[in-house]
This record gives sequence, structure tokens and C-alpha cells, in this order.
Amino acid sequence: MDIELTNEIKQLKQMAAMYVKMAKFPMAEKVFEELIELERSEHGQFSNEVARTTYDLAESLRRRDEHRRAKPLYEHAISIWERLKRLDLLTQADRSCYLDASSVLRQYAASSQQAECQA
Repeated sequence: MDIELTNEIKQLKQMAAMYVKMAKFPMAEKVFEELIELERSEHGQFSNEVARTTYDLAESLRRRDEHRRAKPLYEHAISIWERLKRLDLLTQADRSCYLDASSVLRQYAASSQQAECQA
């Protein structure tokens, strides 16, 4: 593990959390995107860290009603968690994010089905 990279990741996570708390979602999203790249370098493409940050990015987009951009990110985060194959080993917080992302995708599916029926 690269200590400098680990410290940079920690600092960026804190910065993203601050932006989210301040409802500065576009700024948080830029940080999340940078974090995803750094976490891929540090932990691998299919790591819990990448899944969680991808989920966080999707949540930020959803809060701004950017549902078309959020949906594939939720799908990607879920696919990473499922690829890890040990959902029971996730932390409670990450398991909660996994379940929330699954719920959001079900809502998206229901919304698109409703729209098709009305068309």
C-alpha cells in the first residue's frame, strides 16, 4: 500500500463528505470521480471501496434528479458488491448501501414501467 495515496484518499473522502453536507453536489461529484480512480489504483477495479464510492456518486446525482446518470452507477456498484460474492462480510454501512441501491433500481424500474403504460 502506498501511504501517500492512502492519505490522499482519506483527505478526498473527507472533502467529498463536506461537500455533500453543504449540499454542494457538483463539487462532491468531481471528488467522487477522482476518488474512484484512486481507489481503483489502490484496491483494484472490483473492490468494496470502489463500489461504495460509486454508490456515493450515484446518490449525489440522484439528489440532483440526475437519474439517468445515477442509474448505471447504482448498477455498477451492485455488480461489484455481488462480484465480491460475500455480501455477508460487508460492513453494516456498506450492506445498507447495497440494499438501498437495489431498492432505488427497483423504483427506477417501476417508474419506467409506469411511463411505458401511460404512453
